[in-house]
Amino acid sequence: MPLVRATITIQDPSSHLNSVTEALIYIYKHKGISGLWHGVSAGVMKTVPKYVTAVAVKDYMEEHLPRVEKEGDRRGIMIRSAVKSVAAGIAGAVLTNPLDVLRNE
Repeated sequence: MPLVRATITIQDPSSHLNSVTEALIYIYKHKGISGLWHGVSAGVMKTVPKYVTAVAVKDYMEEHLPRVEKEGDRRGIMIRSAVKSVAAGIAGAVLTNPLDVLRNE
C-alpha cells in the first residue's frame, strides 16, 4: 500500500514530487509511518469479503456442477471452469459493488 499511496501522491497535478521515492520520504516525514498505510483498512474491509465470497462460491460450484464425464474433454473442462469463475466473480461483485458506490459518493 505505501507504493500505491506514493504513486497517487505524485499524480496530483499540484504535487512538487517527481518520483515514488520522493513521495515515500515526504509522506513519512509529514505524516509518519502510519501515513504510508492510510486507507488500508477500507481496502481490506472491501477485499477480504469479496475474495472469501468468491472462494466459497467457487467451492460450492465445484461440488454441485456436473462433472466432465469424458477424460481429456478439454472443452468440457474449460466450460465447467468458466462457469465456476463467472459465478464466483459475479458473487464477489454483487457483494462489494454497493460498498464501492457508497465509498465514491
